[in-house]
Amino acid sequence: MKKLIHLSILLVAAGAIAACNGDSDDPISLDEEDAGHHGDEEDVISIGDVGQTNQSDRRCGDTIIHEWPLNDAVTTGVVSGDEDDGVWELTIDASAGGMSNAANNPFVYISLATAQRVDITDVDSLDDDSWDLAFRRTALRTNSGDSGPGSVSVAKEVNTTFEDVTTAPAASNRYHTDVSLEDNCDPILDSIGNLYTAFNHLNVNNPSGSQSWYDYGSGGGMGVEPVEGDIYAVQIDDRDETYKLEILAWDSGVYTLRFAPLDSALQ
Repeated sequence: MKKLIHLSILLVAAGAIAACNGDSDDPISLDEEDAGHHGDEEDVISIGDVGQTNQSDRRCGDTIIHEWPLNDAVTTGVVSGDEDDGVWELTIDASAGGMSNAANNPFVYISLATAQRVDITDVDSLDDDSWDLAFRRTALRTNSGDSGPGSVSVAKEVNTTFEDVTTAPAASNRYHTDVSLEDNCDPILDSIGNLYTAFNHLNVNNPSGSQSWYDYGSGGGMGVEPVEGDIYAVQIDDRDETYKLEILAWDSGVYTLRFAPLDSALQ
C-alpha cells in the first residue's frame, strides 16, 4: 500500500512539473507577449530618432546644407525700415562676405508680418516657420520646399507698377516654391552657381541670362539691378496672408524693397 501511495505522489508531481514546463515553453504566449513588448520599444525608438534629427522631414537629408552651403551662425546684417500708410520700405544688408566669401556667411531672414529680421541660423531655418524670405547677396530664398517648413509661394506680375497691383494672381500654377534639388537630390543651379529658389523658377527665361530676379546692368554693364515692372505676390498659406513686393534697388548685396498686404484671389 505504501508503495502505491508513493507512486501516486510521484506521478502527480511529475504531471505538475510537466504542466509548468509546458506553460513556460508555450510559443504562442511567449511570442504574443514579446511581440507586443518589442513593438512598443520600436515605436519609442523611431519617434525618438525623428525628434533628434529633424532630417526625416527633408527629402534629401543634409544635402541642402552642404549645397548652399548653410552656416550655423546668425547674421549681423542690419535691417531697417519705415511704414507709410500700410506700405513698408526696408533696407536689408545681405552683403556679408562680398562676392568671393558670401557662402561663408549666413542669410538674413525676414518676417513680412513684423517687417523685422528673424535671428536664426541657416541650419535652424530649415525647421523654423517664423521667417518668410531670406537674403544673401543675390540669392533670395522662400520658406518653402527645400528651404524650410513654411507655406510661402511666390508669383510674378510683369510690366506693371506697385500701385497698379491690387489683387494677387488667382491661378495656382503661377506660384512657385523653393525646389532646389532634383528627385535624385542633385542640385539645381542657376547661371552663377546658386541653388534654384522660387525666384529662379519665376525668372528662368530672364533675357539677361541671370535666371533670377535681376538683370545685369543697363548699357551692357555687369552691375546687378532689379527688373523694372516686376512685382511679386508672396502668398503665405499658413497665415492666410498675401503681400505684394517690389525690389527697388540692389547695391553690392544691400537690398531696398517695399511691400504691402494684398488681397488674395488664390483659392
